[in-house]
Amino acid sequence: MAVIEIEKPEPMDLAAWFEELREWLDAHGCQGINFARIARHAGGLAYRLSFDDKEKAAQFSAQFARYCREERLPPTLGGLREAPA
Repeated sequence: MAVIEIEKPEPMDLAAWFEELREWLDAHGCQGINFARIARHAGGLAYRLSFDDKEKAAQFSAQFARYCREERLPPTLGGLREAPA
């Protein structure tokens, strides 16, 4: 399992942002995704997505790198990391 943490951009409407993410997930046949809010901070909202398929997770991370919480993750992974066992 692979985990990606993303942050909603402050000026973007939550529903529009979710729609952008959902369209990509649907178009790429992603199923079994765990999507949970993990933080609310001064800058906005953060979410954790858990993917069963590591390749799909890597593709998602690349597509939405601008939303990845890279400051909390190893920079070589671009927002993608292994879920704790």
